[in-house]
Amino acid sequence: MKKGQGHIEFILSFLIFLSFAAILFLVLNPFRSSSRIDLLEEVDEEIRDWLEIDLTSYSYKPDTEPSLGGCIGIDKIGEGNVRVKSATNGDVGARISGNKINIKSGKSFYKIFLAENLIPYGESGLESCDSGVIGNYGVPVKRKVFSKQKISDLETMDYLQFKNSLNIDDDFKLTIKKDSGDVFIGKNASQGVSTQARELVIEILDGNAEIEYGRMNLVVW
Repeated sequence: MKKGQGHIEFILSFLIFLSFAAILFLVLNPFRSSSRIDLLEEVDEEIRDWLEIDLTSYSYKPDTEPSLGGCIGIDKIGEGNVRVKSATNGDVGARISGNKINIKSGKSFYKIFLAENLIPYGESGLESCDSGVIGNYGVPVKRKVFSKQKISDLETMDYLQFKNSLNIDDDFKLTIKKDSGDVFIGKNASQGVSTQARELVIEILDGNAEIEYGRMNLVVW
């Protein structure tokens, strides 16, 4: 009798152990956690691909004055529209001409910016410029920045339309926090739903080549 009772106690103990192990696995499931992290990475990448653009920036310091036209032609390093700033961050007239950027002369130092959403400035009268001016180029820097125009476009977009355009099946809420006002698209998660979130500091580029710092908050489930 005691031997049979011992078998029953062993079986009950084993069943209790299995139940406890199953509950622990459900709570601490590493596969589920990894899956949620992968989901966050996937949605984050899709959204950033849509909102980010390439910005190339470099400097130019002329050593001589142009011999004609009141403007100089320098090498175009990068793609997109151009904006040029002086050393004091004032706008300088500029125009893209083939593989050159024609810039209104008269400054001792120029900062050149190239990106798709930049608004051309002061192009008139820069058709023929002196490309023989000797000068020194700064090292070009290419980086990803958020487009202010694309962020503004989010305010007029339907959530489902935006979600489908990115081929995202899961739900999310995206908030862009900036000094000029927050922008968000998405919906709130239902109570009790497991979510993953991320918040990053971002650079936001406007059409005048001005950078504004903000934060991107993303919640997915």
